[in-house]
Amino acid sequence: MSQSENTSQSVIGKLANVMNDEAYYYVGVRGSPFATECSVFGLNSDEILALSKRFPDSGAKMLNCVGVTGPAFSVINALAELGYRVICSTGKDEVLWTMQRELYHDHNACCCADDNVGVRQSLTEMDFERGIWYAAQYNEVDRVKTLLDKGASASSEDSAGYTPLHYAARNGHYDVCKILLEKGAMVNAQTRCGHATALHRAAMQGHAYIVLLLLKSGGNPNLKDADGYTALHRALVTRSVTVCKFLIPCTDLTLLTNKEQSIEQLANEKCPDILSFLSTYMKTEYNK
Repeated sequence: MSQSENTSQSVIGKLANVMNDEAYYYVGVRGSPFATECSVFGLNSDEILALSKRFPDSGAKMLNCVGVTGPAFSVINALAELGYRVICSTGKDEVLWTMQRELYHDHNACCCADDNVGVRQSLTEMDFERGIWYAAQYNEVDRVKTLLDKGASASSEDSAGYTPLHYAARNGHYDVCKILLEKGAMVNAQTRCGHATALHRAAMQGHAYIVLLLLKSGGNPNLKDADGYTALHRALVTRSVTVCKFLIPCTDLTLLTNKEQSIEQLANEKCPDILSFLSTYMKTEYNK
């Protein structure tokens, strides 16, 4: 058994010992941050069924857990809509996140995670369709409008710090982005771990017109994520030439990544088709 497996099994054992806590219930999510599937420990049959609906082809029973065909962070965010919160994590290549929810909470009624969060799905229904994050992710324009009209914040955060704008921008939903921005969504909000903005998300996916919308709405192209990447760095990595052309004129081209890689170096390595366009602005930048 690998060191990672030993560590996970040790934590799982400790997790089992606190399951009897009268005030809280605990589950565990285990997987690589970069994998497309993970394992979840401690779910009841209703919760397993619910995750199977959210993540098709999930629910296969494994040793003391079930397999979920979805990235660990997506599963964590889904469980957060139901009242779970990450309280600790361990591991590097393979991580075990421990999540907790209060047992005395009234799960038959909608509730708020904080003053900024609107509607959250109840544990009894578990269809994951009431949250504004889900509606933004799946381009449910009318649902987004309804939730905002009912008081949901356009900048409400899920457990990882993702706002509805992050989800809409990443998935290319222009109309939802526009509605959220008109309702005061924080255009430069950054996620907690990755420090990504909606602009990072849209740029990485090549959604050029959403990038332009975010820039016109005050998006800061010079904000860096946890890797020291600006939105332009992300666009270069994914070879999105059109997005790069929107970002180059308004980005500080002298910014380096955490690994001291310049924009010019990254363009040469990942997106050589933009070098001619970039060179014009690089000369201007260095002549300032």
